[in-house]
Amino acid sequence: MVHTYEVLVNFKEFEQVTDACQNGTMRYEVDAESVILADRIAKTQAKNDHPSWTECDVRVTRLLR
Repeated sequence: MVHTYEVLVNFKEFEQVTDACQNGTMRYEVDAESVILADRIAKTQAKNDHPSWTECDVRVTRLLR
């Protein structure tokens, strides 16, 4: 059975041009069959949105549907 999960991804992105780090949080609504799969899908989506990140923390926060 597929559920919709809310997933937060915290990331740290290093910018070589300015020699600075950017921290941020992305929120995703992920349709998946399990929490583990929702975690993996959100991490992949975040990696596509911020390809130069250096660290990340993925948290499935709640079941939406």
